[in-house]
Amino acid sequence: MENTADALDLEQLNSKISTIRSNMAKASNDTPSEAIKFADPDKDGCLPLTPRFAPYVEQIKKQFNKKISIDDLWFAMNQKMFRDIKRNQIKAISHSDIISYLEVCLSNNLDPLCGDTIATYYDSKNNVLKAQILLQGYYVIYANHTNSDGFEFTISDNLIKKDVQIVRWEFNQQLGRNEKKTITVTKEVPARVECRIYRKDTSHPAVGYAFPSDIGTTGAWTEHPEQMMCNRAFTRAMRVAYSIRGDFEDDVPEITGSPINPAMQMNIEHQKIYDVLNEALDKCHCTHDMKILIDSARAEINHLPDEFRARFVKKANEMNELFKQHSADNSAPTGNDAVQKTVNAAPADAANDYSGEQTVQTA
Repeated sequence: MENTADALDLEQLNSKISTIRSNMAKASNDTPSEAIKFADPDKDGCLPLTPRFAPYVEQIKKQFNKKISIDDLWFAMNQKMFRDIKRNQIKAISHSDIISYLEVCLSNNLDPLCGDTIATYYDSKNNVLKAQILLQGYYVIYANHTNSDGFEFTISDNLIKKDVQIVRWEFNQQLGRNEKKTITVTKEVPARVECRIYRKDTSHPAVGYAFPSDIGTTGAWTEHPEQMMCNRAFTRAMRVAYSIRGDFEDDVPEITGSPINPAMQMNIEHQKIYDVLNEALDKCHCTHDMKILIDSARAEINHLPDEFRARFVKKANEMNELFKQHSADNSAPTGNDAVQKTVNAAPADAANDYSGEQTVQTA
């Protein structure tokens, strides 16, 4: 039997946890921590904040007067950028695509954490991340530009019939529940919508058009086609008037942004401490070893969030059952007195200290 102190190496365990906390504490509000610099997308859902990304994040923090730390800002931006992407796909995203998105945010003065102004669209076929300015984003650009001098719409009086599909929910009495049904409705829409945007520093307006052929088949296009045609004409005129950068394949994106809570806190520190404790648990060879580990690291275990603590407890209980089963199977004398003495000296149920919902009782 390996000496308990050597097997668990409690001094090394405490040293690792102290190092993690020290590295996290070194990060000020404006300086990224070691944790965010070496974040793992598969575990944390966040790319590491590399020197290539850092200047853009620092500029976003300054330009939009963000009061949160660099760590929280980068983490929140990742949650928004990759909201529709699985964690195991994040690593494959080109860093150039992310840089392009950040440049669009900065050049157009659009807050990347404001969910209704700019978003990302993930082209899974080509594995490309694209920046998409939402309708509200175009209005923000217009309102913030000092040379904006008004805009107007001209809607054609000539109406054209257009068939659109509308989704309706109807109650099915036989089944006793609502069922989704798609019905085709003929609507009269303008033959053309024109938008003119005026600037103080130009003599002619920028013009954008929308036609019935632009009408989509889903979402607001089917319910409010005239309004959506006006939106499309406006965004097209805006791109001409202000030379806006971005991806315009879908013209007026029908995405509705989901705001990110700026106070979102990362679990990177807890994850790293849990990994250290989990590694120490793997080195336990009997119930007595587990008892020593629990007593030594009780404060750290109690400090873990419920999710991590529950995982630790579950594994510890499973290991405890295996140790008891092993002890029962080897109840006959084996000649290994050292092992028997260690097992006999341990409590009958070391995991009782942290079983079930009453995980590691705090003092």
